[in-house]
Amino acid sequence: HGGTGDQWEWGSPGIGDPENPGPSTTPDGDKCYGSPLNGTYGEGTISYLLIEDIEVDQYIDIQFSYLIWFDLELLDDERNGSGEGNSMDHLLVQIEMDNGNWRTVLNYSGDSDGQWKEEIIDISFFDGDLLNIRFLLVYHVDGRVDNGVFLDAFTISGVLRPMVSIELVDDPLVYTSIPVGEVTKVHYHISNQGRIIPGDSYMD
Repeated sequence: HGGTGDQWEWGSPGIGDPENPGPSTTPDGDKCYGSPLNGTYGEGTISYLLIEDIEVDQYIDIQFSYLIWFDLELLDDERNGSGEGNSMDHLLVQIEMDNGNWRTVLNYSGDSDGQWKEEIIDISFFDGDLLNIRFLLVYHVDGRVDNGVFLDAFTISGVLRPMVSIELVDDPLVYTSIPVGEVTKVHYHISNQGRIIPGDSYMD
């Protein structure tokens, strides 16, 4: 974790105060990540919790799940539930792409109604070798803060890529140089240990 005004911690979540209670417990064990665990996040924070370098090159259809409790200050009065998006304090869930840019897959604002919620995100679009995920907490300048974000029970799951072996049917005759206009064909026999090869499979 890091960034400006970083308050991410690992431990038991706080109860908050009677008029603005925190989660006090976690549904999975007795510890979680929080920003912060007890109190309010600071004004000006742009801080992140990072899950980095998860090897997923052998998997397809990847999903990311976790438990979340959040209470973020809205731009307008929370009692009327107004305000959403980037114009108030918010939490972005982001995936780092191959070009180094972060792709936002979910944006939280407001609160989770005082409840822990399970989130399942389809990130099957990711096709790299190392998966990096971050939760980015962003403060909107209005002088108000709230309990923050609590996260627990991270799970990354997927389906193993098909095991494909490629064998030559015959030893091909390949010319060291091919005359202009000529075509050389190489025939391959593809076996998959008796399993059907999905249509969207690819080979490196």
